[in-house]
Amino acid sequence: NAGASFFVVGRDAAGMKGSMEAVTHTDDDIYNANHARYVLQMSPVLEDKEMALVSFDKFYYDKTDHEMKAMDESRPDDFISISGSKMRALAAQHATPCPDPIPSDLLAANCIPPKFMVQTGWDIVCDYYSDPEGHYLPWSKAIVDPLMAENTMAIGQFGELSFELTFTESGRTVSPWHDISLRPSGYSVAAEEFNFVVEIPMFQTAKMEVNKELTYNPITQDKNKDGS
Repeated sequence: NAGASFFVVGRDAAGMKGSMEAVTHTDDDIYNANHARYVLQMSPVLEDKEMALVSFDKFYYDKTDHEMKAMDESRPDDFISISGSKMRALAAQHATPCPDPIPSDLLAANCIPPKFMVQTGWDIVCDYYSDPEGHYLPWSKAIVDPLMAENTMAIGQFGELSFELTFTESGRTVSPWHDISLRPSGYSVAAEEFNFVVEIPMFQTAKMEVNKELTYNPITQDKNKDGS
């Protein structure tokens, strides 16, 4: 466990859909939202008490006091489930603040409840999710220009979908996946020097990745809006 006391796991598996070639339930999630937690609870590491599991209940929006909390089973109608999928759909629709009383179906009313997010932050989220085919809009403005290593060449404007960072060696374009050697030229064995590729520069928030689909695998802006 490398000295760690707790393990944190996401719910990525919960959003995996069934195959369109499946006999039944082609559009249902393959995994229940709690499956990852169930698997972790059966881990031998927990039985050996080498690591501890921190479990979190699902939280809901309480319409009575505008707070996120565990549902009170005695008054279920006062609570709204606001999933990530629902939040993204509302942002794509440029949802506006809800009237009073707050409706239970936020998507139908196309509104966001009070205290869900500060308005300036919500405006940024709306701009991002309502423009799936347009320019990439950074989550925040960079305070410094991105640093680029020697033997790299930028094509286009950093922060836009068309940006590419290519790698060169002796005047020719090379692939960071296939052509960069493990050790730098003239390396020192004693110093244990290695080459490595940094996809996201320091101080930047744009999700940059080595592109496996393009020739020579340049670093480009990730275009997937689902976080994959």
